[in-house]
Amino acid sequence: MEEVLRNQESQGQGETLNFGVMSFSPNFSRIKPTAQDLRMRFGLDSPTYSIAISELKKLWEAVKDEPDVQRKQELWASSMEVVYGSKPDIKTFIDHTYLATLAKLVVFLMLNGDNAVDQDVLKTVLTDEYFAKHGISNLTEGDFFTWIAHPKILHKALALFYGIIQGLALYDLTQINEDFFKELYQDIVERGTRHKRGEYYTPEWLAELLLRDAIEEWRRRGGKGFPSILDPACGSGTFLVNAIFKAKEELKREGKTPEQILDFILNNIVGTDINPLAAVIARANYLLALGDLLRHRNGSIVIPIYVTDALRQSPITDLLSHKFDVVIGNPPWLTMHDVNSKEYQDFLKKLALEYELLSTKEPHLFSQIEMATLFFDRAADIYLKDNGVIAFVMPKSVLTGAMQHIKFKEFKKPLMQLLKVYDFADVKPLFNVHSIALMAVKGGETHYPVPMDIYRGRLTDRNAKLIEAEAELTVEKGQYEPPVFPSMHSYYYDKVKEGADLIPRPVWFIDFVSSDPSRPIVKSSEEELKVVKERWEAVKLEGPVESNFIYATLLSKDILPFGHLPFRPVVLPIEPVTNGYRVLDTETLRKMGYNYMANWLEEAEKHWKAHATERAKEQLKSILNRFNYYNKLTPQNPSTRFVVIYNAGGRNIVSCVVDKQSLGKFPIEIVPRGFIVDYTLFFYETNDENEAHYLSAVLNSNVINQAIKSYQDERHINKRPFMLPIPRYNPNNPIHLELAKLNKISHDKVSNIMLTSRNIVMLRKEVREALKNEISKIDELVSKILPNTVILASPIET
Repeated sequence: MEEVLRNQESQGQGETLNFGVMSFSPNFSRIKPTAQDLRMRFGLDSPTYSIAISELKKLWEAVKDEPDVQRKQELWASSMEVVYGSKPDIKTFIDHTYLATLAKLVVFLMLNGDNAVDQDVLKTVLTDEYFAKHGISNLTEGDFFTWIAHPKILHKALALFYGIIQGLALYDLTQINEDFFKELYQDIVERGTRHKRGEYYTPEWLAELLLRDAIEEWRRRGGKGFPSILDPACGSGTFLVNAIFKAKEELKREGKTPEQILDFILNNIVGTDINPLAAVIARANYLLALGDLLRHRNGSIVIPIYVTDALRQSPITDLLSHKFDVVIGNPPWLTMHDVNSKEYQDFLKKLALEYELLSTKEPHLFSQIEMATLFFDRAADIYLKDNGVIAFVMPKSVLTGAMQHIKFKEFKKPLMQLLKVYDFADVKPLFNVHSIALMAVKGGETHYPVPMDIYRGRLTDRNAKLIEAEAELTVEKGQYEPPVFPSMHSYYYDKVKEGADLIPRPVWFIDFVSSDPSRPIVKSSEEELKVVKERWEAVKLEGPVESNFIYATLLSKDILPFGHLPFRPVVLPIEPVTNGYRVLDTETLRKMGYNYMANWLEEAEKHWKAHATERAKEQLKSILNRFNYYNKLTPQNPSTRFVVIYNAGGRNIVSCVVDKQSLGKFPIEIVPRGFIVDYTLFFYETNDENEAHYLSAVLNSNVINQAIKSYQDERHINKRPFMLPIPRYNPNNPIHLELAKLNKISHDKVSNIMLTSRNIVMLRKEVREALKNEISKIDELVSKILPNTVILASPIET
């Protein structure tokens, strides 16, 4: 097929273009369409995608200055800004054009049947006229992607898509039985953007499972016939497609006519999504799922998938209010911290207070709330009928004992009875975050424990149908109830702090260029530039700085049990004072004679103002406020010798002790001015070496690591270890002294181990294996100082 495409592409270079008339004989052999096959032939790694995107870029360059083309692109960028938090780039626009046009071509082929395809017909597809003429009034959203039909490039666009349509014609579209575009959408859209928006696409088997169970539950509660169904965050339409297939089968079995079935589906199986492209793909999927029913339409139809924010009140949400027997889906998996827009954050905060997920006394927890919990309560409140059933796929973190999710699990506003929990954490492959699903009924009260189905197993195909997945997965019946928090916190709870926000990384993290130890020439860290957010990739500073502004730090990915990887150099405009640090602005630096550091800071400020989000610039005003956000840097005490550090996030705790008097030297004989803790770590400072090693030993124990699991979400550790009553260090307690001794021995051993792995996960595993005897002794001692910690100390899963 790519050969055909290359031929069409080369044809399009001339002044004239001779189209054949593509037609299909009844004996034309077609293949069964699958989402996987579509991705393989037309996705990111396919020759077709490569050729098409290359040609679309050329077409864009030819017309990008045309006023009507500019208008389409600007309208698209404005609509997508709501989704992304900022206006996406032209590369994304071209990707979206390709994907939306491909979806239109597939729908066209289904509607066109075996009729011939010529130049004039294909032109009407690219301009959307074909669909309006054939009674499909809203397949596309706006006319963003019809720029390819501009007269200056029309011939070349027709050549390009004539080649593509010949490849698509291989499919027998009557055999589609799934969300056909899901894998292609996921493949192309996910590049750096999809997970930023918290989109984790639902495999077919999981959508089928929840639909089946939700409908059965609705019927157990007196529901008759087939329920009305809404997916308020429908993405590419997986739940809707499966609902349509199920409705077609059941209604046909009941003896309903095709006209009645079509009318029922269009009025009762509905989706919304904030993303205009997702809506286009979902509408295409919706039409493909309707299939032959479309031949029985009377006049034009409106595909009931709407572009709207399901959380906000709007004419569309008012139209859909309290209409549905079942609300089902997979809402965004974002914490509030991940939302870029300050205005939207304020709206979500107001909503969280309205649904009593938090109180005004808990503002520090707001940024950690999962948006999925807001979706659950809001969707049940405004879309679900009384006695209706809601079923959502969600991150497992909402079920932990995390403080920000305690009120959610009460299901009091609106009043709901939680009926069942599904645990999918042990299903592979699935999502890259542990997942669950919740099913509840509107009305009634939640009483714990509730039934829980625990799924386990490895799937041959992530996107398998339910009948295939059930053959490979086991289901264990269990019960769920929210974890109970320890009644008493540790003495250290209020004394452990979070590190400073040393971001943006390319501004502060450095590599050494020259060999002058007093005024070395440094540049932005190459390692950090490889992993930095896209908007900071162009930030590359280089120049001399005074060596007394060079400090050492570590990131969470540098921490091992009882040790760490080499220190990272950072350049920071700070100086130590009695019990903390003073931040120096450019003017102060120049007055003090530190012109090199002042020059570096000036450049850093320019880059920050050019690349920071509007929310960050509005809130923080200056880059100095960014790295000292919430004063997390200035209180770090240069006068204390020892600092206990552990990772702020991840599944398992890793801790070590840093001796600030033994920081060593960076290349070119530079001794760091001090050690600064980064925000990826939590820390405790002390001048008592034994206290530091005692506390680090406790944190490295399997006892603590396992004890916090029931109230730890997957992303955060934070202060959770100190919600347990870890005793204050007592120099007269022999167990405390023995723990400190074991921790020192372990640190010495780690510093002498020849580690072979490069991956941090494997490095930690190596260390734990080498120190399994010491860790076993530590576990035994920690169990004695925390006798009421009801856990079985089991090895940490790496």
